[in-house]
Amino acid sequence: MSSFSGIERSAPLDGEITKDKSVQLEAWDTESRDTNSTDPRTLQPNLRPATACYLPQDLAIPPSEDGSYTPPPPDTSLVHFLRQVSDEDWLEYCTQWHRRQTTPPEEYEYNRHGECGTWQEDYIQLHNKGIATLQLLKSGTSIAEDGNPVKYVSYVCNDVSRSFKACGGLADRMCGMISTFFFALLTGRTYLAYWHETNPHPLEYIFEHPYVDWRFDPKAMRNIFVDISTEASLALDSVDQESMRVVNVVDRVRHEIDQTYFPDGAMQDFDNLWNESYLEISSNRAFIVRTFQLSKRYPSILQAMGLLKGNAFGCITDFLFRSTVGARRFIDAYKDVFALDSVFSIGIQIRTGDAGLVNPTLDTPTIDSYSYFLTCAKQLAQTYRKPQHRKVVYYLITDSKALRDGFSHLNHDPTLAKQYLAQDATILTTGLPIVHLDAKSRKVAQYINSTHPQEENTAEERISGTTSVIIENWLLSYTDYRVISYGGFGKIAAFHSSKDGTTVMIPKRINAKNKVPDCSLPNAFISYDELAGMWSLG
Repeated sequence: MSSFSGIERSAPLDGEITKDKSVQLEAWDTESRDTNSTDPRTLQPNLRPATACYLPQDLAIPPSEDGSYTPPPPDTSLVHFLRQVSDEDWLEYCTQWHRRQTTPPEEYEYNRHGECGTWQEDYIQLHNKGIATLQLLKSGTSIAEDGNPVKYVSYVCNDVSRSFKACGGLADRMCGMISTFFFALLTGRTYLAYWHETNPHPLEYIFEHPYVDWRFDPKAMRNIFVDISTEASLALDSVDQESMRVVNVVDRVRHEIDQTYFPDGAMQDFDNLWNESYLEISSNRAFIVRTFQLSKRYPSILQAMGLLKGNAFGCITDFLFRSTVGARRFIDAYKDVFALDSVFSIGIQIRTGDAGLVNPTLDTPTIDSYSYFLTCAKQLAQTYRKPQHRKVVYYLITDSKALRDGFSHLNHDPTLAKQYLAQDATILTTGLPIVHLDAKSRKVAQYINSTHPQEENTAEERISGTTSVIIENWLLSYTDYRVISYGGFGKIAAFHSSKDGTTVMIPKRINAKNKVPDCSLPNAFISYDELAGMWSLG
């Protein structure tokens, strides 16, 4: 039983990649080695030279140095793909893998070439001043007005028991968090972000804060700032240093969001919307692209900062949030495949619905029922792959385990693969748990005729589930092109990619009026402007 491949290399693992054409690909048999040994040297072929670039069979992620969540090994589909690549690609991938796994977490790569503009240092300075001032306010120190008072704005995902409306899934939450920072950037406010510890866990459990520390306690803020909307504080001056306002725009439709942020139309100044020193915003809606569409004031200001309609969402996301080290290593295991010059990558995201999430007996979709996603991906590959693309990968995300298993089977059935896939194509999946972040999703079962609904997850399962959703969404943003379902999940990956015009959105319902697009044609792609007008806006 052939289980893995290796390649000789002519340089140390920490040296430069060597494009040595004499490298030899060697398959080896797991049954010919001592399977009871835990010594990693015995896991290599007997004749493998000491300089061979060797990968473990499961590409296991090492335990995170900081004690944060460590994902399971990548899906076997990744190993299946790596067995097929050229010697040169194997060496490049293998060297990168060892570099990432055997060294401390690398410096966060962000804006190395100025692709996200020049606003970051100015905001970091403003933010740090705000945090320092906040510490003084917490200690009871009165801050004298100096003509330039420090102001704050926070994104808050409350305990779901406090309201019928929850925060939504990852797409809704990212729309709210990123747009709240966008508002902070344009109004000179210090940005803070918070998820209630039970909804489904604190935000810092799954995201690091690489440049500014956005962590805070809403209760502590309410001890400092007085909500002017309460009857007891009606006499308080609305511009008082210690006043606050709660802004709730959860589930607001497009015209309501536009009226909230642009009541004065195209020349709206966000500074004039609310005077309070502290704004607490609950939101699952975005208005970044909408600002570029509606405003005559801000596009030129943003452009001077280096933020455009095409890169603002992605640049802000990566400035604020960095996944924990284990998740980053898992992401890199796939991202390094997408980055190979010989690979053309297409992300496919298929949303089938909540029924299968809460009741596995209802998880019954088939390849045929969603084959139009594969048809579109095949058309994209045939139209846009370049001569250097020797391999095509379809990176699949779905909320259906049955569908994921069915698509993965194509890797091992040449007849079906020829029918559904582009030439030299492989299906990649993560194999990670399939979950939904919205706490309400666990209650969907009561509305479904189900006898075996999914049990409520443990704290550890909630963290692993959230991390899995983030990993899959980030990877979707790194593919060359995307074919996505109607909805928010695929949309924020399209925004995060910072590559407008590379995503096809399949209609929610396929019928005579809403047909599957011909993905070989330029008009098949959905623009950021169009995406910003639907679902959680943009």
